[in-house]
Amino acid sequence: MDPHRRRALCQLAAFAALPWTALAQPHRETTRLIAALSPPYVYRSPEGSDGPALNAARDLAKLASFADPIELLPWEQALAQADLSPFTLVFPLERTLELESHFLWLAPLMADEWVIVSFRPIERDSDPLVGTLHHSGGMELAGHLGYAAPVPFAHPEEGLHHLLSGRLDGWLAPRRQSEYQLQLAGIRGLHWSSGLAPFTLYLAAHRLLPDAQLRRWRHATRAGQRGGRFGYDEELA
Repeated sequence: MDPHRRRALCQLAAFAALPWTALAQPHRETTRLIAALSPPYVYRSPEGSDGPALNAARDLAKLASFADPIELLPWEQALAQADLSPFTLVFPLERTLELESHFLWLAPLMADEWVIVSFRPIERDSDPLVGTLHHSGGMELAGHLGYAAPVPFAHPEEGLHHLLSGRLDGWLAPRRQSEYQLQLAGIRGLHWSSGLAPFTLYLAAHRLLPDAQLRRWRHATRAGQRGGRFGYDEELA
């Protein structure tokens, strides 16, 4: 028998063996809720997963009657997965100019602020070398603050390492993130230039999220805002 004909007959036999329920019901894609690992907002610990942004998203998921597990993925992988299917939501994302048009911005989960960490107060007229996170609002903010050529880093640990080794004059980063990293390293006594600019971390969705899902999550967002069950924490609100 011709091998192509044999393969076709085998495929037909396999199809015929499927339960009738599998043939009668159309495929329904499952909505995914993805958390991008970004300590201290979302992190893993020996006790499990935690973080203020993760807890806020959990509250929101309950209001949306979303019972599936929240997937925790590395940052780059989470963003890549969020682009694969319209049935995808991801958090915590900063609403930057670069990401603005890529997502639907559903819910503000928490607030933070940008700070500059340094060994001493930075004099802008001395042309200091300041680092910040690549693909973050820090790149744009650095220009507004007069730092014309900020050094981009993919991970906060790298930037802080360059600061502590004397290869940077200052590290422009989210306050909570800097506090977390310095606490892990046991480092104190650095200078903080705070109050530079607040920002918000969001739950975002694929731009083609189906209308029914969009209404579901926006309704949950409004319910959460009315009830005060999630959103900005009291310290930075």
